[in-house]
Amino acid sequence: MSLLDQIDTGPPLPGEVLAGPAPAREEPLAPLERIDADQIDLGLAAPAVLAAPPRREWEHRLLVSVVLADVVTVLAAGAIASALRTATTEHSLVIATLDVPYAALGVFAVPVWLMALAVGGAYDRSLLGSSTDEYSKVATVAAGLLVVVCAASFLGSVALSRGLIALFFPSLIVIGVSARFLVRKALHRRRASGRDLRRVVVVGEREAAAHLNQHLERACFAGYQVVGAYVPGGPIPGLDDDPGLPPVFGQPDQLVGDLDAIDIDAIAVTGQGLFDSESLRSLAWRLHGSGIQLLVAPDLVDIAGPRIVSRPAGGLPMLLVEEPRTDGPAQLVKTVTERVLALAALALLSPVFLTAAALVKVTSRGPVLYRQRRVGRDGRIFEMFKFRSMVEDADTRRAGLAGRNEHDGPLFKIRDDPRVTPVGRFLRRFSLDELPQLWNVVRGDMAMIGPRPPLPDEVASYGGDIGRRLMVKPGITGLWQVSGRADLSWTEAVRLDLYYVENWSLTMDLAILAKTAKAVVTGSGAY
Repeated sequence: MSLLDQIDTGPPLPGEVLAGPAPAREEPLAPLERIDADQIDLGLAAPAVLAAPPRREWEHRLLVSVVLADVVTVLAAGAIASALRTATTEHSLVIATLDVPYAALGVFAVPVWLMALAVGGAYDRSLLGSSTDEYSKVATVAAGLLVVVCAASFLGSVALSRGLIALFFPSLIVIGVSARFLVRKALHRRRASGRDLRRVVVVGEREAAAHLNQHLERACFAGYQVVGAYVPGGPIPGLDDDPGLPPVFGQPDQLVGDLDAIDIDAIAVTGQGLFDSESLRSLAWRLHGSGIQLLVAPDLVDIAGPRIVSRPAGGLPMLLVEEPRTDGPAQLVKTVTERVLALAALALLSPVFLTAAALVKVTSRGPVLYRQRRVGRDGRIFEMFKFRSMVEDADTRRAGLAGRNEHDGPLFKIRDDPRVTPVGRFLRRFSLDELPQLWNVVRGDMAMIGPRPPLPDEVASYGGDIGRRLMVKPGITGLWQVSGRADLSWTEAVRLDLYYVENWSLTMDLAILAKTAKAVVTGSGAY
């Protein structure tokens, strides 16, 4: 996954269990026989396909919600544009020398907007609630309509208000994306409670099936629940008790014969070597018209999003895995933007800084700022600043508290650390102790968003590829913070940092920044 649309991760699915045992069969189904290409007779009638199942109730509800959101979008955009324009001018819109009320434009715009979205693929069931392409399609359709309106005005000699156009279409994009975002968040809340999920069976090796099952449980917002698996060897008593492996229904060659008997929405093929191109093609043909999605999960763990692109070679589809984008124009935009934002935040939050500094100074002995050596990009050492939240001699007391460490790996964390002062606990609860790191961003030591800044002794213990975390600047916030911070295990924290480095994009940064506010307010994992 892109952990980007990862930048959003979640806990395993709670709530009701949608999966059940395989339906009982009176007679075993014959395994799927391979058909050689030279045995296909194009003159024969096409084989029977599965009947398309009715769309699930939650899909109808989601589609209706999205359509209503789009109706509200165009009416709200029209009202805002009309109100703003009326405030600046009293002239009415003239079309072909006829005065047309603005209200009539709204009635006309609603069906045009809905039809344009439908033609543009913005109601594709595979996008709703799960893909960021849904937002881009809304923006693309609005931009296309703007071109059409401008062309009609010019070629048809229609006198349209330029002010109205300039206000309407930007409002249409902003409100349209925001409305769909709210619908999606409501859907995600339902999915987190085990509802509105697509039922999936996994086909692949046992280890790959278990890995995909665990990933989809973590990413509950994606809307897939693995209800069963078809693995080589079929059900094996004693080997299928692994909680990471879903119920095993049979062997891969039994899947096609079972399609009429199991209630599923998608088939996910994972693992290498189990299916060749001919087998996948035959399965895709068998699913034609059934409404069942065929998902192929490539064995590219934690590499997703923009880095994976399709590059056909002589008719053979191939996936190109591009290098991580740790340099280039996009990184320059990130650096400049973050430094400007950090400088502005220092100025705007100066009253908060003064208040926090005063509270730290008058309530405990020691300096206001805590300075600590951290490791930055490419292993460079820098001095990181924080408001002091512990007693002055906290570092010397650490050895005596080693037995109370609640974190695995090289990190040292205690939920009720006796070294933390009362004011420091408040500052940590709302991440106010980290505000001085804005100066580290202005200096260029850190970024607003990035991996967690490690300690030198922590870096000294790195093994394998963990050092790839140092390919980018560490951040004040990042995937680790919006995913639980200190509540994360060492392995999960490293995985999130590496995912960020491997799949970074400006869109991912924006998503993390939006979720940081929620993590700070709720205090998730902060202690």
